[in-house]
Amino acid sequence: MAELVLSLAKRARRTALIHAVRGRPDLTIGQLDALLADSAYADDLSQITIDELLVASTDVRALRIRPGESVERAVLRVFHQLPSQPLASGFFCRYMGLERWTAQKLLADMAERGLLVRSGKTSGTRYRLSPTRFS
Repeated sequence: MAELVLSLAKRARRTALIHAVRGRPDLTIGQLDALLADSAYADDLSQITIDELLVASTDVRALRIRPGESVERAVLRVFHQLPSQPLASGFFCRYMGLERWTAQKLLADMAERGLLVRSGKTSGTRYRLSPTRFS
């Protein structure tokens, strides 16, 4: 039981540090380096990856396609959960398990129909929920 408690405490501390760093978008690499050198949290901070900092704080399980739900409906649900967040097709590949071409085609089709707004080109393409779809 003590091992479980210790494991949960470590996970909670790590999660709290990730949220704290995410909450400081003005933090520079130099400042982060100083925290790693002088902080009581240095060991924990040194184990956090850039990928963990970039992942949206939304529960990843909530992003999965639900039984009986169409892929398009699932994608719209995700955009409603993250209405101001521009998302790339890779986001849906990673968190929903879609193939790259499937995600790209679906998002492009949804943008063409006015459900989403597209910005950027090639690998910089991002989509967000159309302002008329916020309701």
